[in-house]
Amino acid sequence: MNEQFDAAARSFDVDGQIEKDVEEARRILEQFLKKFPFRQNPSAIDELKPENLFEKGNPDSFFNG
Repeated sequence: MNEQFDAAARSFDVDGQIEKDVEEARRILEQFLKKFPFRQNPSAIDELKPENLFEKGNPDSFFNG
């Protein structure tokens, strides 16, 4: 990106918290896409079981119960 854009973006994130939050969100998204790789393998959706979608208390379920 260009320097002006970078400087403007930094002015909104003085303490770097937004950048940390974005990096954490990217890390979580990467983990999610590894568990549920539907972009690369759409047919994997057919292999989902009910407990893969939602199971209360299971942090690995799709809808993170």
